[in-house]
Amino acid sequence: MSITRRFLLAPSLARLLEQEREGRHILEGYVPDQQGRSLHVRVEEGAGSLILVAAGPGEAVEVAAALPLAQAEALLDLAAGGLAYRHIDMSLGTRTASISRIMAPGVLDLIAVGFEHEEQARAFEPPTWFGAEVTAIPATGTAPWPWQVSRRHPRWNSRMARSTACSIRWKAD
Repeated sequence: MSITRRFLLAPSLARLLEQEREGRHILEGYVPDQQGRSLHVRVEEGAGSLILVAAGPGEAVEVAAALPLAQAEALLDLAAGGLAYRHIDMSLGTRTASISRIMAPGVLDLIAVGFEHEEQARAFEPPTWFGAEVTAIPATGTAPWPWQVSRRHPRWNSRMARSTACSIRWKAD
């Protein structure tokens, strides 16, 4: 069973890390949840996928199926809400950390560290540059993200987000 701890990250530090490391631009569109599972479409670096997230023992289990890019983009337009973010992997000593720079519909920087065992997760001492721990806040977990918003939300426009993947600009509908 894998355990993930999540922490806030200062925006200025996240920008610095983003400049120094490669990252992937990701767009996600969400379908309304059904009991015990959720479904979303993801466009990442020119590839599309449909992802089913089902409740499992411990953390949720994700199952992805490849989609042609055109179909994934069409599904983004139909999604009830969405998210645009940049994902950056980095080494943290013997561990790998993942930074998520959420850009739309709101702005938030998170860093996540994964562990194989609960004992390792409890023993982990976060570096001083980590912000407050937000692991216990369900809204900071994996999909579906808390920022799933209606397509009518002024900060979510999937066409605009796709066309400006490197620098998201806000656009009112």
